[in-house]
Amino acid sequence: MHTISNHSEKFEFLLNDYEDAVVRFEEQDGQNVWYLKFKGEKEFQVERSHRLVADAILENVQITKEEYEAF
Repeated sequence: MHTISNHSEKFEFLLNDYEDAVVRFEEQDGQNVWYLKFKGEKEFQVERSHRLVADAILENVQITKEEYEAF
């Protein structure tokens, strides 16, 4: 499992409940790559600075891989 540290918290899949979106990241060649997905839609790659990613990190609602895939 790839994780990233945020104020000593580690995560891989996050929920942005307000925007009805989920965020995922994975490490590729030493870089974190971020993905955003809206309910019932396909994920797409975004920058970490994307507002919805930043909001999800701040909310810090972690979800499982299964919850992400079913979203």
